[in-house]
Amino acid sequence: MKDEEIYKSWNEFINDARYKKYFDLDNIRDWKNKLEDVKEFINEYNKKPTPKTNKLLFNWLSTQINNFTKREKIMKLDEIFALWNNFINDAKYKKYFQSNEEDWKIKLEKVKQFIDTNNARPTENTNKELCGWMSTQLHKSKTRKEIMKIDEIYSLWNEFINDARYKKYFISNEENWKNKLEEVKKFISINNARPTLKTNKELCSWLSHQLKNSAKREQIMKSDEVFALWNEFINNARYKKYF
Repeated sequence: MKDEEIYKSWNEFINDARYKKYFDLDNIRDWKNKLEDVKEFINEYNKKPTPKTNKLLFNWLSTQINNFTKREKIMKLDEIFALWNNFINDAKYKKYFQSNEEDWKIKLEKVKQFIDTNNARPTENTNKELCGWMSTQLHKSKTRKEIMKIDEIYSLWNEFINDARYKKYFISNEENWKNKLEEVKKFISINNARPTLKTNKELCSWLSHQLKNSAKREQIMKSDEVFALWNEFINNARYKKYF
């Protein structure tokens, strides 16, 4: 650097508008401080900053994610790139930077685990978060919108709801009703009698509810198809005598 030409060339380089920011120690220091601010925010609130909770940090994070993906601007610096990479892959913070697809897959596994453990779909009472998530996925899958536009996600969802282990938890009320009616028919055909509280409590209760609902044309009996099937059943020559 004692060589005036070399010294001049170096200063022109580090002060060039295209390269100056990469040699601005204040800029690097500020970036590191901002990263610490983000960590402190997540540590305190257990979530990433949003436009409502901290607009400044939210915008900064969005910029870093974009720069990191393209490896541009300050992310061209190996030190900064490494610090960011370590941050988003740290076990403590990684979950806050998963892609929508990764987060969706994790949620699906949680639903499967819930059903495997409880032999039932999550409800508002048993797990409000998973219940809401499932309702949203069922709606989105019908219209194939938002995340369901992704072939892999759509395929995984359909594999799940058609899996032999889980399919029964996604049968519609009408389908479930029809299956129960077939069980009643089978019971009567075998036993030549209606189910009772002693012979089959579940089917006996179900029949009692259908008789009550059909008389008032309420609940599932509001469905024309169900109401017609019920009347065909109780007026069928094979079953009529039991009603």
